[in-house]
Amino acid sequence: MVDPLGTLIAELKNANVAGGRVRGGEPAPGDAKAAGSYQRFVVLVRLGFDRRHRAPIAFHRIAVRAYGVTFQDAAALYGEISDQLDNGGPRVSGSGVPIYQSLDVSGGNAERDPDTKQPFEAGVIELIAGTEVLAGS
Repeated sequence: MVDPLGTLIAELKNANVAGGRVRGGEPAPGDAKAAGSYQRFVVLVRLGFDRRHRAPIAFHRIAVRAYGVTFQDAAALYGEISDQLDNGGPRVSGSGVPIYQSLDVSGGNAERDPDTKQPFEAGVIELIAGTEVLAGS
């Protein structure tokens, strides 16, 4: 199975979402700051995937946490992510994995980080991708 999480991170970084502070799994050192010093950053986490056994595709679910300076800023940042990825048509990742579609399937959940109290917006992106690298890539 090929993991497409790195492709989403690269796409959001290339679009300069959150100033390029887009992470997989957890924030990088220096992302999360104390109140009054908050900055935008994004964390993407794999939630799981469903493989289609008779076809070489899988449906990946990716959790998105868009951290903003305020609740309004977090909502705006999530909107930027949604605009970038929702209904994103066919493309091939840098490693040769076909990505057929990316969809914003659930979003708009305003929350506050339990440790830093920083506001963030949570949602889920579904990615429909191939399970193998394309020949000749």
